[in-house]
Amino acid sequence: MGSVELFGWFSYRIIVPAVLVTAAFLRISLVSLLWLIFFLAAPCLPKFSKKNWTEHTSLRVYILLLLVASSLVCCGHVVYFSLELTEHIEVTNNTLCSNTTQLLMNIGFQTVHPSIVPNILDRLRLIMPDFIVFFTSAVTTLLCYKAGVPTGAKYKQIRGKIDWLWRTTEPFMSSMFLFFAGAAAPSALSSIYFLSFLVMGTLWACGTRANKFAHLKIILLIYSGLHIILLYVYQFKDMFSTFPPSSFSMRLLGMVQYYNRNCSVKDGNIKDNPLHMEFTKDLVVTNYMFPFTLIALYSCLGLSARYLIKALGMRAGRQRLHQEVQPTVTMATSQPSSHRSPGQPLAEVAANPPAPFHRIIQSKPTTLIT
Repeated sequence: MGSVELFGWFSYRIIVPAVLVTAAFLRISLVSLLWLIFFLAAPCLPKFSKKNWTEHTSLRVYILLLLVASSLVCCGHVVYFSLELTEHIEVTNNTLCSNTTQLLMNIGFQTVHPSIVPNILDRLRLIMPDFIVFFTSAVTTLLCYKAGVPTGAKYKQIRGKIDWLWRTTEPFMSSMFLFFAGAAAPSALSSIYFLSFLVMGTLWACGTRANKFAHLKIILLIYSGLHIILLYVYQFKDMFSTFPPSSFSMRLLGMVQYYNRNCSVKDGNIKDNPLHMEFTKDLVVTNYMFPFTLIALYSCLGLSARYLIKALGMRAGRQRLHQEVQPTVTMATSQPSSHRSPGQPLAEVAANPPAPFHRIIQSKPTTLIT
C-alpha cells in the first residue's frame, strides 16, 4: 500500500469527517447544519478510490455536492464582505440585534469587524471553517482520485487485517457507546439507547451472534442521526426561545441549550454578543459528554453499516439464486431416463444430444447482490 493511497484513505476517512463536524459545532447556522448532514453521510459511503468513483453513484453525488456547496458558501462570504466594504450592508452596535442581521447570522454570514467582534479567535471561528471545508474536500478528492485502486498481496493482507479487526471490535464498541448514550443524560429520547443496550447484551449473553443485530443497528443508525440533527436545531435562538430548556417537555426529551446566543444592546454598548462563543452556565459534565458520545455511536454504527448492508445483500442474493435454480433442478430431474421419443431416428438423437445436468443449471446465469 503506497504512501499516496494511505494518505488518501486517512484524509477521506479521518480528516474530512473531523473537519465537517468541527465546522458544524464551532458556529450555529444553517450552513453549519449542512456540514453536519455531510458528516452524517460520510461514514456510510464506500471507500474513495478511482474504481468506486466509477461504480458508486452515491460517492460521486456526495463529493460533488460537497465541493459545490463549499464553493457557493465561500463565494457567499466574499459577496457579503464586498457588500460590507461598499457600505451596502452596515452592521453597527445599534443594528446588531436587528431582524436582518439575525437572519444573516442564522444563515451563516456575519460581520467580523473588530468593533463588533473584538476577539480574533471569534473572527477566525466565524470565517475559516467554511474555507477549510472547501480546501479539505478539494484536496482529498484530488488525492483519492489520483491514488487509483491499490492492488497487490500486501495491500490485500493489510486490508483483510483491518476488516477483521473492525468486525471483531465493532460489537464491543457499539455496545459501549449505546450504554454511555443511554446513561450519560437520561431522557425519553436517550432511553432507546439504554433499552437497545439491554436487549443486545441479553441476547448476546444467551449465545446470539452479533451479526444477527443488523436490522436493529441500521434502525439505531437512522435514529441517532435524527437525534443529532434535532439536538443541533434546538441550539438556534428561535427554537430555545419558543421551547425553553427549563420546561417539562424539553427536560423530558433531553433538549439542552449549549450555546448562549442572546443579543442585547444598551446605550449603544453590546451587552450580550451572539457572535461571541459562550456556553450556557449551570451545565454538568454529562451534558457535555452526551453529544460526543452520540457522535461516536453514530460513527461506529455508520462504519459498520456498509458491512451490514453488504451482508444483507449477499443473503438476499443467495435466496434469489436458490429460487431461480430450484425450478431448473426440478425440471431437469423430472426428465425421463430415455431421451429418445417413440419413432425418433437414432441419428437425430446422436446429432442433438440433451444438455448435461450442470449445463442446464448454468444456462440461466444469476448475479449476486454485492
